[in-house]
Amino acid sequence: MAAMLWLLRLVPGAALFALSVLAPAQTFDFDRDEVGSTPAGWFLPVPGTEFTVQADGDGPGRCARLHRGAGAAPVRNAMRTFEVAAHRGEQVTLRARVRVGKGGRAQVWLRVDRPGEQMGFFDNMQDRPITTTDWQDVEITGLVATDAE
Repeated sequence: MAAMLWLLRLVPGAALFALSVLAPAQTFDFDRDEVGSTPAGWFLPVPGTEFTVQADGDGPGRCARLHRGAGAAPVRNAMRTFEVAAHRGEQVTLRARVRVGKGGRAQVWLRVDRPGEQMGFFDNMQDRPITTTDWQDVEITGLVATDAE
């Protein structure tokens, strides 16, 4: 079972992301994925959501674009989980580079799951959403609970 969940939240508009999760031996980015594809290992819980890899016009690497797509749901997510049992009791850091389309809003989330459907560390940037059309670096650091499952 994956103990760590991280995701992107979009309220409405389109957002571009360049992400990495830094924990011992855990780094995720979009440079291994084909342009135009949905990044490997990600899932989209809201039907109609679009999440595709594209070249970053402002840098040397790739990024992913999260877009509302079809449907009426106001909030869209792109999520990924990973196993952190080997990192119990350690801090992990999620770093992201994010920008949104005009009038858009995005948030990056980091959550640790514990036994009995309890939530451990959680930060969804509710108090500091990304609203700028310029690239912005964001970081979330949290403790992986010693009983994270």
